[in-house]
Amino acid sequence: MNPKFDVAIVGAGFAGIACVIALVRRNPALNIVLLDPAAELPAGLPFAGARPEHLLNVRADQMSLDCAQPLHFCDYLARLWGESSAALREVFAPRAVYADYLRVHFIQAQQAAAPGNGQVTHISAKVRQIKHSEGGYAIFTSASDARNPLQLQALQVILALGAGHFTALIEHPRWHLGPWHLTKLPVHSSSDTALIIGSGLTGVDSAQTLQQLGWRGAIKMLSPNARLPAAHAAHALPTWILADNFVEQVRTPRLFLRALRAEMVRARALGIDWRPVVNALRPITTQIFSSWTPVERIKMLKRGSSLWRSHRNRMPPLAAHVMEALEISGQLSRVYGRFTAVRANSDSALLISTSVHANADANALQNMDEYALVIDARGPNYRCQESPLAQALINNGLIKTSATGFGLDADIDGRVGDQIYTLGALAFGERLETTAVPEIRQQAERIAELIVTRLNTRELPLIKGD
Repeated sequence: MNPKFDVAIVGAGFAGIACVIALVRRNPALNIVLLDPAAELPAGLPFAGARPEHLLNVRADQMSLDCAQPLHFCDYLARLWGESSAALREVFAPRAVYADYLRVHFIQAQQAAAPGNGQVTHISAKVRQIKHSEGGYAIFTSASDARNPLQLQALQVILALGAGHFTALIEHPRWHLGPWHLTKLPVHSSSDTALIIGSGLTGVDSAQTLQQLGWRGAIKMLSPNARLPAAHAAHALPTWILADNFVEQVRTPRLFLRALRAEMVRARALGIDWRPVVNALRPITTQIFSSWTPVERIKMLKRGSSLWRSHRNRMPPLAAHVMEALEISGQLSRVYGRFTAVRANSDSALLISTSVHANADANALQNMDEYALVIDARGPNYRCQESPLAQALINNGLIKTSATGFGLDADIDGRVGDQIYTLGALAFGERLETTAVPEIRQQAERIAELIVTRLNTRELPLIKGD
């Protein structure tokens, strides 16, 4: 017999674990399965592959798993470090510590499931396909042992796949997808150069890792805008109140930028930093973004998202100090340009073709240079074509791609199909502000509320655990 569950959650990163906790909190009698190839939780490179120098880019008082308890993570740190929660509100904690926090509370959710009725099961397996079956869905997986595929049944499905990653363009010991598995530097000299492709938060993590591991040569950071993320202020800033009619003023991206500039001018006149203005947009960003037409959203994502992300997704002050020191020393330089091709020159070197500009406005020059180490740090990939499972569900007609081409066509509640939900990165094209913990936990709470309400009204039968 195929195991049967009330809810199957595909993906065991922050989004998947947040969904488990939100569901169990509302109904401990649910029979839930969490599916992910990772044997250890949480899955997902931002946490699973975190090194000591990789910090959260959000303060601790914004990282709670529970919307109703804003200091939940601070309380965890207080018990761990022997300090008061209040003293830890502004800390940018190590991501590895946050991974432990998620792991501990997932285990607590498993223990909180009602004995004899509910259960939370983690199965280390890759989901290959999902199809309609028996009022719900048949889920086809392959476990770590591919000879023993497993088929499950679930009444409802949550896709918590996270953001995709770019495919490795070459198999080579000197080519790395992000810094996550770079634990030891290869043999190199001070005359060797490392290349980081991308200058966002993943690029910053990569530069920090090279510095921490003792890279002796030059480091080049290549991106079309050569722009680093802005840094968080050293201390939390005051709250900014937007104009009463702000939402009514921003019916198009052009009007949004105009109104945002006006708010910046108003803040500057009062001696207030720009950061609180951008922070004030957080609760209403999805409302504004989703009100625009698909064409307008596409324009924003293609032309303005880089500038938005660099101001919205900031790096911790400590990371900013490291980056500044690397640039001042001359070891790190940022380059305007795009990666175009790669080929192996030897076991210890890669030839990288780039289209490089002297500055943002200059004409491109085609270069080919040798690098002793390359880190592909282009960050998240929001296109569903890179996810075999999402593409399979689209081909089966169970879900649809967002009209923007980024992520899935999800409604305001995260529905992407009949009894199928999503949250986090897969809703990027519909929400924009959807990849950070504060937004994902709210989405998890909403999805859990909808599922439990549906079960409580007996629209779906409750499946008893073993």
